[in-house]
Amino acid sequence: MRHLDGPVKSISEYISAVEETIKHAKSSDSVVVFRGESKVYDTPCQPTIFRTQLSKSDKFFEKNLFEEMSANHLTNGKTYLEIAIDAQHGGFPSRLLDVTYNCLAALYFAVTPYYTKEETSGDSEDGMVYIFFLEDLYCPTGNNINEAYNACINHEADWFSGQELFQKNHKLIDHIKKNPRIIAQQGAFILFQGERLSSFPNYRYEAIKIDKNAKVQLRNDLRLYFGIHTGSIYPEEFNLVSEMIRKSERVSSESFSLEGEMNLIFHNIKRLTEHYLDTIELAEETEYQKLVEE
Repeated sequence: MRHLDGPVKSISEYISAVEETIKHAKSSDSVVVFRGESKVYDTPCQPTIFRTQLSKSDKFFEKNLFEEMSANHLTNGKTYLEIAIDAQHGGFPSRLLDVTYNCLAALYFAVTPYYTKEETSGDSEDGMVYIFFLEDLYCPTGNNINEAYNACINHEADWFSGQELFQKNHKLIDHIKKNPRIIAQQGAFILFQGERLSSFPNYRYEAIKIDKNAKVQLRNDLRLYFGIHTGSIYPEEFNLVSEMIRKSERVSSESFSLEGEMNLIFHNIKRLTEHYLDTIELAEETEYQKLVEE
C-alpha cells in the first residue's frame, strides 16, 4: 500500500489522485472498488464483528444473532448472507466490509461520520479513501459464496473452520439491490472469512488521505455538484429530514398576485443590470456600445 504525497484538498485533486492510483496499479484485469473512512485507524478496513468480544467468546454468535433477527422480523433474508447484509446496514456486527463502486460515495464517507453522529464531529481528523483491486467477483445469489458464508458461521466443515490459511481468501460480493441504501451507495461487500481478523493484504489496495481542513468544503461540493449528501447516501425517511428542511428554507411561499409578479420582474431586472455592469467593466472599448444596447 502506498500513500500519495500530501492529503488532497479538493474534488479535482481527489479525482486526479484516483486516476493516478488506478493507472499506477495497472488494474485493467481487476475489479476496482472504494471505501471511505472518516479517520485514520491503526487497523483500517476492519469489519465490525472483529471489534466485539462476543464473537471471540462464542463462535456461534453470528448464527445466534441472525436467528434472533429472523425471529423478531428484523430481516426478510432467506439466506445467512442476505441476513448478514441486513445486519450490516442495521447496525449489527458483521463480517462484511462495505465498499462502493463510486469513488465519490467513498469520498463522502471519508469526510462525513456515520449519520448518527454530528456531521462536523470528525472534522478535526484526516479522512481516508482506500482503493481495492480484486481479481474475482462473486454473485450474491451464487451457491459458492453462500456456501462459503455458511461455512464461516456454522463451523461444520473441518477442512475450513479455524484454518488460518483460508482466512486470507477475502471475497468481493457484487452489488445487490436488496435495499435503497445499497442502491444509493452503489454498494458491494468484501467477505472476511475465519474466526479472527486477517487484515486485507497491503499489496491489494492503495490509500488516499483527505485533508481534515477541507472536509467542510468537500461536503458542500459533493452536495452542490453531485447531489451526494446524508439524505441521498442513507435514503431512509429519517435521514431526509435535514435535507428537506434545508430545501424548505429556499422554497418560495409568495402568493400568486400582480404585486408578487411585478416584484419578481423588478428583481430580475436588478440582477440583469448588475450582470451587464460587471460585463461592461471587463469589456473591451469596442464592445461598450453593443453591451449598452443590450
